[in-house]
Amino acid sequence: MENSEIIDALNMSFDDDLSDFGDDSDADPDYTLDSNIFSSSDEEDSSIPHEPNINIFPTHIPSICGLANNSTSCPVFNPNEEPFGINPDIIETLNNGSPYDFFCLFVDDEVLNLLVIETNRYGNSLYTSAQRPKSRLKEWVETDIVEMRTFLGIIMWMGLTPQPSIASYWSKNDIYKSNISNYMKRNRFELLLRSFHCCNNNECPRGDRIFKIRGLVDMLVNKFKNCNIPGENLCVDESIIPFVGRLSFRQYIQNKRHRYGIKVFKLCTNDGYTVGFKIYAGQESVPGMGLSTKIVKELSEDYLDMGRTIFTDNWYTSISLANELLSRSTNSVVLKWKDKRDVLMLSTKHNDNVIETTNKYGNKIVKPKVVFDYNKAKGFVDISDLRGSYHSPLRRSLKWYRKVAFEILLNTSLLNALTLFTTVTGNKIGVTEFREMILKSLIQKSEISQISQEENHKLVTCKRGRCYECYNEMAKQGGRQHAQKVTRKVQTMCIRCSKPLCLDCFFTTHSSKRIKF
Repeated sequence: MENSEIIDALNMSFDDDLSDFGDDSDADPDYTLDSNIFSSSDEEDSSIPHEPNINIFPTHIPSICGLANNSTSCPVFNPNEEPFGINPDIIETLNNGSPYDFFCLFVDDEVLNLLVIETNRYGNSLYTSAQRPKSRLKEWVETDIVEMRTFLGIIMWMGLTPQPSIASYWSKNDIYKSNISNYMKRNRFELLLRSFHCCNNNECPRGDRIFKIRGLVDMLVNKFKNCNIPGENLCVDESIIPFVGRLSFRQYIQNKRHRYGIKVFKLCTNDGYTVGFKIYAGQESVPGMGLSTKIVKELSEDYLDMGRTIFTDNWYTSISLANELLSRSTNSVVLKWKDKRDVLMLSTKHNDNVIETTNKYGNKIVKPKVVFDYNKAKGFVDISDLRGSYHSPLRRSLKWYRKVAFEILLNTSLLNALTLFTTVTGNKIGVTEFREMILKSLIQKSEISQISQEENHKLVTCKRGRCYECYNEMAKQGGRQHAQKVTRKVQTMCIRCSKPLCLDCFFTTHSSKRIKF
């Protein structure tokens, strides 16, 4: 079929509905149609979609499949028999692996080291900029990989057991009592949360809205791709990370569960494994190419020319995208299906064949094969979103880049790990149980951190001041004025606690007896 014929057919039925396909504005691109369009009778399946699918075929295969020549032979997937699927090394080494082992395929020491370096960098800058002598920022001490694991574990813990506020997790009230305080003190957790960072702010290029998170996202997406090469079917769709704060590229999507938030585009396999993750940061276009075309090309660039099928909804499908595919020797099919209303579909894989199937009542119906295939594949991203919604660790008070970081670290990475775990080991467990097992492993690792932190407590000389512990004890007995009179001044302090302490109080409050002057 010639390009002009495709354009004429699209314009004939989509003048009103698809006029904004090439639009690059910041307006919400989501588009919905009356559900009556998709049902031809009371017995027919009402879930028939209006969205097309797009298939990327090898450039070296000359055969064209479509209505123009009524051919039924289409290029096959992976004609060169290139390897795909889960990395063989993972299958061999993690055949009996634990959930935490699979989680560490993504959130490994490389990722944790990035978080530690940038968190320490930002924490030190906050420390030096703190003006008030008694500011909590003055208590900042650099973190390490072990403590970062504990911190992420506590964030995950908070998702499993929601409380009204962060402070409630350390409350002594029996209603909110938990064991989190056994692994990290509240002040330390809030300091780490305040300092949590993924980039060096001094290197931020002008105009890059997502620089604060780009490095972490790119690192994790590369790990997603290296661990699992997708098969024939892929799906491109948008998801949303809830966020109600002020943000230049915050989106409003009316038909989503969370209407306000940060829009991300995902490329997922049929089991919900995410291999592509792109944050929408507002208007971004290439001359002669619409936003939807640009997104599909960027997400699928590594998977072109192998006969894969990429399923998209109506917002992504455009004439410009069809032309891009045709320019790479990819066939196109324009199909007009007469239902209660005309339903127009654009496919580069299917012809006008119809198949016999059954609706939800068990009655036999006939529908185009392109509709049948789309119904099977349209939920790839929905699977990922649904699993990620269970016990999400995201909180309302977080800054936007921290929300995105926790989403890809503790949701997307965890769900990908669950997909690999069930496939490689054959053990089928739920998302909640999988989270619990990873959480226990993260918290167990933290016990090592408690020892190392104690060793950092050491006594140094300082300007004379009243012993902190003695002063508090005297204040309880006779009040502040009494404590100021009777508490003796000392010239020693704990460098980690930044508090004046006498020798007796230092030994009492710290398990480590190493004293350095």
